[in-house]
Amino acid sequence: MFTKTTETRTTKTTVIRADDQPQEVREVKTITTTYAPIAAAAEKLEVVDRDLNLGAWVKKPLYVGEHEVSLNHGRSFASGNKKAVLIGINYVGTDHELKGCIQDVKHVQDFLISHRGYTDTPETMKFLSDEASLEELKPTRKNILAAFEWLTSNNQPGDQLFLHYSGHGAVMKQASHPNGQEDCLVPLDYKTAGCIDADAIHRALYHVLPPTVKLSVIFDCCHSGTMLELPWTYRPSEDGTLNKKEVDSKGFKREHFTSETEGETVDKPVVVISGCRDDQTSADTIIKGYGSTGALSYAVQSVLKEQGPVTYDGLLRHIREFMATNNLTQVPQLSCGMEIDPTGTFEF
Repeated sequence: MFTKTTETRTTKTTVIRADDQPQEVREVKTITTTYAPIAAAAEKLEVVDRDLNLGAWVKKPLYVGEHEVSLNHGRSFASGNKKAVLIGINYVGTDHELKGCIQDVKHVQDFLISHRGYTDTPETMKFLSDEASLEELKPTRKNILAAFEWLTSNNQPGDQLFLHYSGHGAVMKQASHPNGQEDCLVPLDYKTAGCIDADAIHRALYHVLPPTVKLSVIFDCCHSGTMLELPWTYRPSEDGTLNKKEVDSKGFKREHFTSETEGETVDKPVVVISGCRDDQTSADTIIKGYGSTGALSYAVQSVLKEQGPVTYDGLLRHIREFMATNNLTQVPQLSCGMEIDPTGTFEF
């Protein structure tokens, strides 16, 4: 059975008139959102990998060691302010065009507002897509990095930040990287401006983030398993429980995870759900009755819509069950900036 929700939303935007005076514009919209059940099979009329071949090779595993954890740091972010950056790139008119990325972030935007208490104002949400009429809201390399900076700036302890990226991911040769290659996001103008590599993403999002502010990220793109280069990853074991794997110091630069003032490892409440392992691709597909979408984006929203509050362990298991049920080979990943309790509630 499909679940349909309808709401009336009023938005306020300040525009600059021809006489250089500000004017507030109000817009009232009625929005109907339909959520298909998680068990709905992907109607693969068209499945396109969100992968851009930049002439690189498969990345080697970067994690070693494995043991169970059941830690709860007890940090609460329920009362803080919320900000979000939503990026959807369909690469319209190019040889690498996708269909579902802008649709992804539109659905995510509606979900954040209707179910997670986010607001759609210039101070609290940025939406970058090919369809944007303003140049500063097109998903170029410069604008994406500017959006990252906006997201991580001027926050207070207890604030919650959210980032969703739907588009191409790639692996590029990088001689300076320990493994000779690096994962990257592919902006709209990648041919002229270049991609945004994992080191740059780490510096823009993780390195500058204070440990009192929470960041939740969804990367629905190829080669995204360690896109943010976090120190911990969690993967289900044979009995279905989540186990932790620590970062290999030979794979990542350890200074990524240390305090500049103390030289010690810093825990940060950063959680990333990525569409696949580093050596895999993520699907751009069509769900019957829902339209073009990314498999991960659809699965995450469906789980949260059907299950309500869900644990980290439960979320990852439900997403992977959805992939397996629909014959999708990608294996979504959960990585973190600190050790977590897998039975804790996923909040954003």
